[in-house]
Amino acid sequence: MAAVFKTELHEALKDNLSSIKAELQRVMADLSVSITNVKSDVSALKSTVGEMETSLSTCTDDISTLQAKVEHLSAELERVDNRCEDLEARSRRNNVRIVGVPEETTITNTTAAISTLLKEAFKLEKEPLLDRAHRTLQPKPRPGERPRTIIARLHYHADCADILRRASPTTDQDR
Repeated sequence: MAAVFKTELHEALKDNLSSIKAELQRVMADLSVSITNVKSDVSALKSTVGEMETSLSTCTDDISTLQAKVEHLSAELERVDNRCEDLEARSRRNNVRIVGVPEETTITNTTAAISTLLKEAFKLEKEPLLDRAHRTLQPKPRPGERPRTIIARLHYHADCADILRRASPTTDQDR
């Protein structure tokens, strides 16, 4: 009986062992296919990451170059702004403002009339040469209101300096 039991047990274990082996082989085959798929996906991801690193490196280099150019252009813009401001100031250097000339005077706003006005007001030897003269760009005042200022551009800086010196409230003796 023990021999029969042993034989039957051996046969049952053999069948179970065969089925376990078959199941293991099937699981191994499935795992092998899954591992192959994962390896293929990892390989594709490595390739994509490599391409992204190359692109990122190129973009970083471009950004660095552009930042250097922006810094250079910002410095250049500041220099140009300063030069422009200087040129604007120099262009106004020969301007004089004449305040208090009534709007309805016999003096017209021509350069000749303003030149004559400056000669008479400051007792100049000769009439200064004016490039242009005009009233400020404000609405014409009503009667009784303060007249608009006249801005005159003198051709020669020496004439402008002489007029400004004579218009100054201090005299040569006070200096």
